[in-house]
Amino acid sequence: MVYQRTSAADIGSVEQFYMLRGPEEVAEFLRAQPVLVPLLLEAYPQIARHFGAGPEVVLEVVVDPEAVDDRQLFALILTGLPAEDALARLERLDREWWLGAMDKAQGSLCIDVEFARASIGRNTYGLPKSWRDTGRPPHPRKPGCARR
Repeated sequence: MVYQRTSAADIGSVEQFYMLRGPEEVAEFLRAQPVLVPLLLEAYPQIARHFGAGPEVVLEVVVDPEAVDDRQLFALILTGLPAEDALARLERLDREWWLGAMDKAQGSLCIDVEFARASIGRNTYGLPKSWRDTGRPPHPRKPGCARR
């Protein structure tokens, strides 16, 4: 077995395309899962093909609340599209590329959408609602995503 190392330059390459939510945690995760760096670099043009040029995509490490040691990297495509349109595009991305590539992630990466805060309302504190308010992403059975 050949072991890869993730360097600061590799993480810098990823940061050219992705925003990091919790940068230290994401960098640590990428160092532990070096196979994800080339896959993320491959994923971005595929995401752009389906969501338009220059999509904003955020990387965030998510911990399964039922299994503390179970962490997964989420690539969240930020979108202001209507939910039906965004989910249709995500399904096409899955069908046309991700389902064939996701084995490379070894169960460590989930690609999903995150809706623009204006389109998801506000919680009782006046803060934007998000799936993180519940601790569960919106698509628990999405291919490549751990069940939450």
